[in-house]
Amino acid sequence: MLNKKTALFIFSLILLLSTTKVYSQGYKFESIKTYEAGNDDISRDARVYQTTFNSSTTRYVMCEISLKNNLYNVQPQTHKAKWIYYKPDGSVFGTVADDWAIETGWETTWFSRGWGWDDTGNWESGKYLIEFYMNDKYVASISFYIEGGNNSTATIKYNSIRFFECGSTVPDQEKRTYTTTFSKSSTRYIYYEIYVDNLLYNVRDNDVTFYATYYKPNQEVFGQPILNYNIPSSWEQVYLHHGWGWPEPGNWDTGNYYLEVKYLGSVIASGYFSITNY
Repeated sequence: MLNKKTALFIFSLILLLSTTKVYSQGYKFESIKTYEAGNDDISRDARVYQTTFNSSTTRYVMCEISLKNNLYNVQPQTHKAKWIYYKPDGSVFGTVADDWAIETGWETTWFSRGWGWDDTGNWESGKYLIEFYMNDKYVASISFYIEGGNNSTATIKYNSIRFFECGSTVPDQEKRTYTTTFSKSSTRYIYYEIYVDNLLYNVRDNDVTFYATYYKPNQEVFGQPILNYNIPSSWEQVYLHHGWGWPEPGNWDTGNYYLEVKYLGSVIASGYFSITNY
């Protein structure tokens, strides 16, 4: 039988537990973004968020993480933040870690760190990956692209390029009609198909990035799709494709269009096609 003092203690403990909030995690992930900066970071309102950078103008690629503070107006908190940068070949490029102190009065919070050089021109072309961890637990990742680098070694050899038309669903290769003249009344997307040799055949998978630019008849830039593809090591050659246009026909202006495709900062393929009223 419980005495009066023991019963009072148990009642107080139950009351305390019933009125105490338990927070499983002090934050909620909201976004991950990349931008360029020098050795000294720039203010948030001056940041230009993007995922494609030119080596000739890029120093540090910064990675900004935004969180919602689940302990807003409750208590402060501190976490171990870590960013891991990976090169285009998948190897670790750099790791940066720091304590992230979140104050009680911050409803949202953001924190950024980066990797790179004090001077421009050092980045190699290709697709990079950043993984973000909080307290050694994976939170998010983002890819970014460097073009115009001079230190990269080509891992493909260009053979040919050709064009075909289709809708939102790309047909199998044997069902494509290749041409350089398209009718305005029936044309939706115009795809380029590029045929390349895989120089890493039977060595390892080959992660490639192509930057295409479509030019209107008046030479204005019409579209700039980016093609990323991981070529399996067992493929000796490969046909890759990407396109630009609309899901419905009738939107193209008539005239002669020009397309160029860049790889590792240089134009490796180009071609013309025409839109007619016929």
